[in-house]
Amino acid sequence: MLKQGWKGAIGIALTLSLLGGACGSDEEESAPASAPATTAAPAATTAAPATTTAAPATTTAAPVEGAPVVGETLVWALPALGTDFDPVTYEGSGPTMHVAYELGSTLVGYDVSGIPGVVPGCDALASTANLTGSLAESWELSDDRTYLRIKLREGVRSSAGNELTSEDVRWQFERSIQDGKNGVAKFLWYTAGGFAGKNEDGTIDLDSTAVHADKCIAAGVQGIIAIGTLGENCSLTPGEKESVLRAVVEVADGRVPVICGIAEYTSNFALERARMAEKAGADGLMTLPGMVYKQDSREAIRHFSNIAEGTDLPIMIYNNHVGYKVDLLPHDFLDLAKFDNIVAVKESSHDSRRLTDMVNVCGDRYILFSGVDDLALENFLFGAVGWVSGIANSFPHEAVRLFNLAKSDQVDDAVALYRWLMPMLHLDTDVKLVQYLKLVNQMTGMGSEWVREPRLPLEGAERARVEEIVQSALDSRPALAA
Repeated sequence: MLKQGWKGAIGIALTLSLLGGACGSDEEESAPASAPATTAAPAATTAAPATTTAAPATTTAAPVEGAPVVGETLVWALPALGTDFDPVTYEGSGPTMHVAYELGSTLVGYDVSGIPGVVPGCDALASTANLTGSLAESWELSDDRTYLRIKLREGVRSSAGNELTSEDVRWQFERSIQDGKNGVAKFLWYTAGGFAGKNEDGTIDLDSTAVHADKCIAAGVQGIIAIGTLGENCSLTPGEKESVLRAVVEVADGRVPVICGIAEYTSNFALERARMAEKAGADGLMTLPGMVYKQDSREAIRHFSNIAEGTDLPIMIYNNHVGYKVDLLPHDFLDLAKFDNIVAVKESSHDSRRLTDMVNVCGDRYILFSGVDDLALENFLFGAVGWVSGIANSFPHEAVRLFNLAKSDQVDDAVALYRWLMPMLHLDTDVKLVQYLKLVNQMTGMGSEWVREPRLPLEGAERARVEEIVQSALDSRPALAA
């Protein structure tokens, strides 16, 4: 079952780079610890370890038996930690760093209210000087440094305003450090829909794809979807899909989760790709209905059920009846709720009312993502807690800022930025969105326009129209505060 407490985020569906393309920039600066999974009012003083350590009270990692309550003490089994380990300031590498990253998220957060120009919720410029108490009131490590006890603060709430329990936090924490790396909890809030880079002759440019992903991560996008629509999934061979996914996983290096797009003709083919994604190191899947054949809802539910039963990876369902001619309605998602690993929905129905209907029917069972660029702000304000974005490939800083402004209730500033972005956001909803957005990538230095046939680069009046839209935006590009 989906647990509360994941922080809202923006991510991209990465575009695919073909050989001959240059790739471009921006995502978030690394910080000593991550932003908290939920936001709470800062404590008057920072959380600090107790003066004495606690001996492990149990040999299991289970929380105290009985109904979880806010304020109870949790006990987790941990990998062996060095005697100098401090979850707040640790800046090492490898699996221990990921554990430290998540411990820091659970115990402390960043108070960036005093940093000029930094939007609340954006910790890219924060440092240990900005640390403040978050979920934890106190914590203790056992003498042998293999167990951690955390006492939650009173009144901690999720981004949706729901009171958190210790079980919520335990689930998020354990999923985040599973397999010694960042897990789904980080991915499913900030996601970039990724292009796969190609050369002019249609061959894949893995180096440019990696550069593009790296620049997006540096700009603040907190998740990458590899081989989605913008990654030309259905134009790639199985071997090419694996190569692109492995390249993105390698360059991400645990900094952000990497989600693999699954767009196949049959359920069996989809399961093959899901198993490939597991072996390649993906942190989750974004699954589409079966391609070509237009399923009804009963058939689509069976398709998604088959995938969920065949993998342990967390799944985001991509619901887009405009593009794929099958529409899962909110009551259909009740049928899928029995699968614990179906955790999120990328809602691309082109109707913002759908988010309210989803919440009314399904409650908080699913994490809801906006999947339509030119409805993003409306969706942020009325239920979406994440954004799978196309334009973030080309304008990652601005896309991240828009999301953060909306989520910090700075609506006037969000509307102003949204209006500037809107002509380019419309490009994401055209049948030629891949060609359009790759041309935007090229004009912003974030990639190349090369696509694989039967797609062709734009020309004539159509090309001139897109170039005019982008150049106008570049000429009036707002100066974002650092």
